[in-house]
Amino acid sequence: MIYEEFLDLRPHHICLGGESRFQSVENGLRYLKALNLPIDYIAVHDAARPLVATPSTNSVRQVVPEKASKALNRNEIWLVQTPQVFATNVLYEAYQQREERYFTDDASVVEQLGYSIHILEGDYKNIKITFPEDLAIAQLYQARDN
Repeated sequence: MIYEEFLDLRPHHICLGGESRFQSVENGLRYLKALNLPIDYIAVHDAARPLVATPSTNSVRQVVPEKASKALNRNEIWLVQTPQVFATNVLYEAYQQREERYFTDDASVVEQLGYSIHILEGDYKNIKITFPEDLAIAQLYQARDN
């Protein structure tokens, strides 16, 4: 596993999630705040994708009014993954907001407050584990890399 070394060196905690991603992160932040530990950064991980982000290799289109669409420059499009890491005070501030439907990840919550989001490149093998076949593909990657 990619993070075993890191987790062996860093204290980590697990708490129960909520009905939405936003509520799950809120629960985690409340839990961390209650620990009253000096924490500089918080990494939020959805456990379905263990790395960060990859540039899009697909052609991408945006739907515009009247069911038309327009091409987007795929060199400007990135597929977002987790973990997403933020300064603790920024994440605490961001999650004081009311949950919005357009919050799809923690970066969108933080960005709503006007903070810039910086991208780090991840790995294309970092597929989202949603269906049984995704797990089989991930196991093939792991077997090949070991």
